[in-house]
Amino acid sequence: MGTIPNAAVNEIHPTRALPLDLVDDLQRVQKAAQRITSILDLDQLIDSVVNEVADSFGCLEASIYLHDEDRGEMVLTGVRGCSVHGKGHRLKIGREGMVGYVAANGQLRYAPDVREDEYYIGCEESTLSEVAIPLHAGSQLVGVFTASHPEVDGFPRQQLRILQALCDHVAVAIHNARRFQSERAESVALQREAQEARVIQQALLPKSSP
Repeated sequence: MGTIPNAAVNEIHPTRALPLDLVDDLQRVQKAAQRITSILDLDQLIDSVVNEVADSFGCLEASIYLHDEDRGEMVLTGVRGCSVHGKGHRLKIGREGMVGYVAANGQLRYAPDVREDEYYIGCEESTLSEVAIPLHAGSQLVGVFTASHPEVDGFPRQQLRILQALCDHVAVAIHNARRFQSERAESVALQREAQEARVIQQALLPKSSP
């Protein structure tokens, strides 16, 4: 139980022969990262991430909470495998769950046995281990990713490192998707204002020449 230091996949010594299962994990993550970074629709991106991770790592549950800075809360935006909490579920930062804990301190938290973790909030009874990973774009908290497993200590250390590396890509992709969404909304608003201005201008013009 506890945290592990931030680590990237390339920390693995390049001259050592890598286990086949690790090679498979790395290849899956590389392909997933390529797909993820190409998605600009926020909802599609988040659904893709939780489904991709759940399928690739045999997770019982996977979810993404996004940071609501105004309310100091984390909002469940994407979920796979949890029958208790749906999209829109909120957790107080620093006060509720592993998600709230990780959002507050900015460090990965792994519970190899959730029955012994003081911060874990249950979802499925069959969940025995869970990891929560902060999503940061630079110094900005974007959200928190969680994944759970039906076995005790279901995430080997190498998988935790790989998930951390993937979450770096996920955080940037979410940040870019939100910015794209915001810019598109601004563009639509400007077009609407321009159209309204044209309608008003036309209404003020005389219908015929004097």
